Amino acid sequence: MSCASAYWVRRSQWTDSSPETMLCSGAFVPDRYVPLDSELHYKKNPNYIFADDVSLSGITVRQVENPQQAMMNYQSGGYDIIQVSGETVDLAKGDPALLTVGSGNEYFYVLNGNRVTALKKPNLRHALCLSVDRESIVRNVLKQGFTPVYGLVPPAFANEADGSDYCNAKEDYSEITGFDPVKAREYWETGLKEEGISSLTVEMVVREMKNSEPVVDSMENVLPGLHIEVRQVTNQQFSEVVAATDYDILLRGWIADYPDPKSMLECMVYKSVMNGEAWLNEEFEHIIHTNCLETDPVKRMELLHKAEDLLMEDYTLIPYYLRSQNWLISDSIEGYSFNFRGSFPYCNNIRKESK
Repeated sequence: MSCASAYWVRRSQWTDSSPETMLCSGAFVPDRYVPLDSELHYKKNPNYIFADDVSLSGITVRQVENPQQAMMNYQSGGYDIIQVSGETVDLAKGDPALLTVGSGNEYFYVLNGNRVTALKKPNLRHALCLSVDRESIVRNVLKQGFTPVYGLVPPAFANEADGSDYCNAKEDYSEITGFDPVKAREYWETGLKEEGISSLTVEMVVREMKNSEPVVDSMENVLPGLHIEVRQVTNQQFSEVVAATDYDILLRGWIADYPDPKSMLECMVYKSVMNGEAWLNEEFEHIIHTNCLETDPVKRMELLHKAEDLLMEDYTLIPYYLRSQNWLISDSIEGYSFNFRGSFPYCNNIRKESK
């Protein structure tokens, strides 16, 4: 299935944590589970439809709060697979076993010109798009193993009809959103002159400060006369802000539901929970709402490329980073694969070779 499913159960089962009462349909089922324990063990599911192809007899999953401890256990051979993040990503650099998997979870800034009308000017919007040194920020400041992105549909996420990466076939948006301080200042100064102003103050709304502070610094350093006031809000307030389009710049995150460009692009439909009333393009709306009627897969992808072009060429959003997942997987492990979210490796066909 393309996304998670929910199964309704009796209320009496909610508090019963024994493995016998858990509803499972995959290659493995839990056989030892203690609530709040740091370890969960799975055994092979004899009722799995492809049980004969499953070679492992069981899998142990351990929750380790200290990432450096997890790294040490992996290096000593105690763990076969670990997820790495933060400082441990730096420690793992250079290790041939380090694997970065895209997640379909992208963060980007949405520009809204409904409050500060100067933000409707293409030159000012383009200047903002070109003023973010995301490559340096992601690699040297955030240090989470994230991937800088320049369009709304991320790489290694969706395929063309011939199986090639959707991003390999689409327009390179580096001219629109790539870091170029010289061109950014040129567009900025032109835009300010068009408005008859020498400076501009805008409000950026975020849910957490740390990932946006370097972006604010980058924008203000590149664009003279720009002042960004940052407003941090709670999750509940954030939904209200989007519904009311009560922002000038908004940091958004979107997790795709299925590996198709439409799953990313539809978040910018007018009056959606992601876009609110910040941006409207009738041609974009038509493509997103009708592309599913196109039965030719090649033509359908061409339509989706057109939709993304319309979005990016209007300087509507500033792509920031893809929240990639980083894994260290022992060379004794074979047959693993990941879904488009990269959250956990599929274990159905995993094999462990003796060393």
